[in-house]
Amino acid sequence: MNLFKESLHTTTTQILCLLFGVGTSIILNRTLGPAGKGEFVSLIFIPQLVISCINLGLAVSGSYFIGKRKYAEGDVFRSNLFASLILGCLGIFAGWIIIKLYPGVPSLLKWLVLLTIIPGVWLLYIPDFFLSKDRIIAHNNWNLLWQIGRFTLLALFIFILPNKLFASISSIFSLHLIFFILSFLFITKLINTQGNINLSYLKDGINFGYKVFFVDLLAFLNYRFDILLLRLFSTAEEVGYYSTAIYMVEILWLIPRGVSLVLYSKFITSSISEKTARNAISITMLIVIITGIISIFLLKPVIRLLYTESFLPASIPYLILLPGVVALVLPKLLISEITGSWGRPELVLWGMIITVILNITLNLITIPKFGMIGAALSSTTAYIVETIFFISVYRKVTKKSLKNMFLLKIQDIRNLLTGETKIV
Repeated sequence: MNLFKESLHTTTTQILCLLFGVGTSIILNRTLGPAGKGEFVSLIFIPQLVISCINLGLAVSGSYFIGKRKYAEGDVFRSNLFASLILGCLGIFAGWIIIKLYPGVPSLLKWLVLLTIIPGVWLLYIPDFFLSKDRIIAHNNWNLLWQIGRFTLLALFIFILPNKLFASISSIFSLHLIFFILSFLFITKLINTQGNINLSYLKDGINFGYKVFFVDLLAFLNYRFDILLLRLFSTAEEVGYYSTAIYMVEILWLIPRGVSLVLYSKFITSSISEKTARNAISITMLIVIITGIISIFLLKPVIRLLYTESFLPASIPYLILLPGVVALVLPKLLISEITGSWGRPELVLWGMIITVILNITLNLITIPKFGMIGAALSSTTAYIVETIFFISVYRKVTKKSLKNMFLLKIQDIRNLLTGETKIV
């Protein structure tokens, strides 16, 4: 498949994922209400935070070293599995310390949340195995299956169990357990899993991956740390409104994520030209800007339709977040080249360090006074600063102006859509 077709397939799959994701969001919001949704998001935040803090970047290391054929597939598979089990156990201990910050949470809910950490670390590694083999369709199918399973299990548990918060958390726990088992069926058909725990790979994997690990950790803190601060300094209702706004506005990242995955896979396998990548980035940015403008006019009707009038306050943080979310599309696309082609994730790391320090500082100042409004203002400011940083880095390394970097011509668009652009 050429870049356009693979990107189209990825985007189509992500649209299907979005539909199931929206269905999941509708069930959660309508069943739990703003306060219950806020409590659910606050609890699920804990394993997400812990997994972001302990995964060591072995996902991208595995895909990079398999793609470059530096280590045997089976060694990478077994080493990553071993690491995920050890790190997951450590993560449960760390999660228990964090969850003590939440008063009044039943012990059963705490353990259901914490026990998702071990499979969660391993499942974080799975998509990159597909990318390492340039198996974009298999990668897409895995993600779609996850969203279908998430929606189905949530609907089933909500229907069966009377305590809706318990039902929601139980569905997440079951989802992780089921997909932990399914992952081995997928992987054994993809790569040769025969091998050993390779300490040399783990050393090299951590040395390469720690940069990406810190990037991912900082990105998570950049996008989600405000949830924890809102939980501590504001109300569960505001967490519910704000998390809904985040979910809706980040839908704009749907197409960029698909394009970025394909670009990364092509870069690590050296199967794309610079011109083709530039054109793909330019078209993606144009689509997101147009979609973002349209969303302003559809926002409130959509909230009423999907989530009822009670979630209308989510429209305010959405509109504040929108400029930052649109701006951040460009760094998300450029990072695939910086990491996959240049092999310099440290540049991404420095950008994230600056952004996260700024974002957390602004959140600490604004959230206690302004709640979700302060969180949205802090985030969108940080996102714009991050975009400026990556544009500066890219211009400095490539020695190109913005005009030469991303100016589109009609013939460039035609070649990209027809697959006629030569790749190397």
